[in-house]
Amino acid sequence: MLVPFLFLVIAPTEENEAKVLEKARVAILTRDYGKALRYAEQVFKTSKNNELKAEALFVWGKIAETIASNLTDRAWQEVEPRGASYRDDDFMQWSGLRPYEDIGLKFDWSNFGQNYIYDGASYREIIRSITKTKWACAASFKLLKLEKRKGAEWEGAIQPAKEDIKKLERFLRECPQPEVKSEILLELAKDYVYLISCHEYRASPDFDKEKAVLYIQKAEEVLKRIKNEYLNFDDLKEINFLLDSVKRSRELLGDGE
Repeated sequence: MLVPFLFLVIAPTEENEAKVLEKARVAILTRDYGKALRYAEQVFKTSKNNELKAEALFVWGKIAETIASNLTDRAWQEVEPRGASYRDDDFMQWSGLRPYEDIGLKFDWSNFGQNYIYDGASYREIIRSITKTKWACAASFKLLKLEKRKGAEWEGAIQPAKEDIKKLERFLRECPQPEVKSEILLELAKDYVYLISCHEYRASPDFDKEKAVLYIQKAEEVLKRIKNEYLNFDDLKEINFLLDSVKRSRELLGDGE
């Protein structure tokens, strides 16, 4: 009688797996990223529930993105002091990456942003093997965001930015998770602020006050929506920075409220 009783105690259940994922999210908040990765890995390697597996992979990706940001700060402290002799390749060969590569995390180096970017493997796995879950849309959005961070293909170009906005608006309609919606809205706001900068300067060949004012209104609407509905205090600094940028644009155009 003892053996089956023990099995019932330790056998994974969907309820227990959901609790493990919640522990992973709590560990992210307390910046214990190693523990968060272990919790997420436990669920996506053992769960029979596709929604939970996909959510665990999504959480793994979020942790990896945060680690990439932290590694960037550390790498600049260790690589940059060498002086003008450092190369971008030095960042990919930096020893600080090894412990994370050993557990399956891989990062790219962005020459444009001069920072590490998670390679997105867990998001691609959701799209490849667990497509019929509510997390597939969120994973597609994350891959778009990571791709934007890798380079400046549309930097200085208006049309690609508009196309990006259309994609983000579709993700906003289709992704049900509040945590993802807030991130999509923040990306939308950044795109609107970028388009404002394309149209607001009279010396620019793309100067168009009417369009600049339109994008100012859209940016303000999106940023206010984030603050009212989806505020994540980790994003507050960036939100306020964007609001200040929009305010300066209004002043530049002489379009005070």
